[in-house]
Amino acid sequence: SATWHELGLLHVARQRYQEALACYEQALAVARAIGNQAAMAQTLSSLGRLAQRQGDTAKARQLWSQSLHLAEELLP
Repeated sequence: SATWHELGLLHVARQRYQEALACYEQALAVARAIGNQAAMAQTLSSLGRLAQRQGDTAKARQLWSQSLHLAEELLP
């Protein structure tokens, strides 16, 4: 999932948002499949930033809320 996430970051830097979205979705699917909550939280946060860049603040907030919820579950 980390490789897909990094590829997504590269696409965002090049303003290739559709490609970034596809990479982030792959990263999220892999993280879910292996049960890696930290990676899921990170990827959801990145998806939120991508939504914000595209002007969809409502979707960004929803994704950040999901990310925060997962991250809080990781706390001792």
